[in-house]
Amino acid sequence: MIEHTLNFNKDFGKHHVDAVVGTTYQHHEWEGLWASRLNFPMTGNGDYFTVLNAGQSNQQNSNSISENAMISYLGRANYVYDDKYYLTATFRRDGTSRLAKENRWGNFPSFSGAWRISKEEFFDVPWINDLKIRGNWGRLGNSSIGDWDYIGTINQSIVTVFGGAIVPGSTQVKLVNAGLVWETKETVNVGFDASFLNQRLTVSAEYYNSKTSDVLAETPIAISTGNQGGSPWKNAASLRNKGFEFTFGWKDQISGFKYSALLNVTTMDNEVLSLGRDGSERNFIDSGQARTEPGRSLAEFYLLQQNRRGNRSVIGNDRQAVARGLGETDIAGNGVGIDLAGEVPPHLLRHLVGEVCSPVVHGQQHAEHGNFRVQPPLDGPERAHQIGQALEGVILTLHRNEHAVRRAEGVERQQLQRGYLIVLSPI
Repeated sequence: MIEHTLNFNKDFGKHHVDAVVGTTYQHHEWEGLWASRLNFPMTGNGDYFTVLNAGQSNQQNSNSISENAMISYLGRANYVYDDKYYLTATFRRDGTSRLAKENRWGNFPSFSGAWRISKEEFFDVPWINDLKIRGNWGRLGNSSIGDWDYIGTINQSIVTVFGGAIVPGSTQVKLVNAGLVWETKETVNVGFDASFLNQRLTVSAEYYNSKTSDVLAETPIAISTGNQGGSPWKNAASLRNKGFEFTFGWKDQISGFKYSALLNVTTMDNEVLSLGRDGSERNFIDSGQARTEPGRSLAEFYLLQQNRRGNRSVIGNDRQAVARGLGETDIAGNGVGIDLAGEVPPHLLRHLVGEVCSPVVHGQQHAEHGNFRVQPPLDGPERAHQIGQALEGVILTLHRNEHAVRRAEGVERQQLQRGYLIVLSPI
């Protein structure tokens, strides 16, 4: 890794300016060789020959290599006036070896600003100690795929017969998408930070709206295509996440006793904008018990419908259960009848019944007196760790739902920071 940066920092009366420009270069190269044999002969003193060639059976060996590189040009500038007005601009231009030459460069700018209203002369609210309004827009990029996933693999061990003679040949055995582009995420955040009652009470509220375009994901294809190189990568979808995040904090000291508490509430509205790109859009994608459709949430539960009437139940795609349990033709409960002797209509087999993403409430507490410190977990660190792992497992299936990933990773990393987590399931 090579990094070069140039920094500038200067104050001009009430004005403050700082900036940095630079370039970074990262190059990773790795090669591994592995081999084994069994049935090594023994020497006269009871030891085995430790030379690999001495093994007499089960000869195995493998070799693998990995190499990738990224170069970045970056810059950032900050301007502050009188500790009241804040402006920041950043820019990155990244080039990666993991994409084809025509697509390997991406540009990622961001802008932010803030206004500390509590510093203004006209602001005179004694019980508000600090009040700042802020907003930002930014674009990020992701190219986390394999080193050569845009290059097909050729098998040169193919032979065939032409004119009675054996002729060597070759065929492509790994199908790839050579047109892969950067996955990009654009985010807008608007919010405020405030403190009250001599800094004891803090409140933060934020609205976020992020759009992730050209999501990189592996897409399984049939073996009958001749593909033997795993699931090809594709720019599979575009998503939007939006919602609110609220944080409430309280800290105080009574004589030598200090205590604090923090509550965080996050909501998220997830929507799939499109599946595919460049005219390859799809209407839906099924994965196990989940379905993804444009205009709906990502990976919604796609399950069999069940109606309950008293102590009797009907499962939507079980025609015999309908006949035995009710002898009725209205299995959807909507007054629409079907022919029990025929096939159940496809729209009654499985139904979208709810989204995965739910509101999350997270809190933590802390108290101390002298050298004595208490940070009790309401649900226990181990339980918190399990919840974090479960959430991370769900979110990884959502193909980088970034805001939710940030929340889930935070839960697992902090193990709730001796706090609690409540997951509110949708009704």
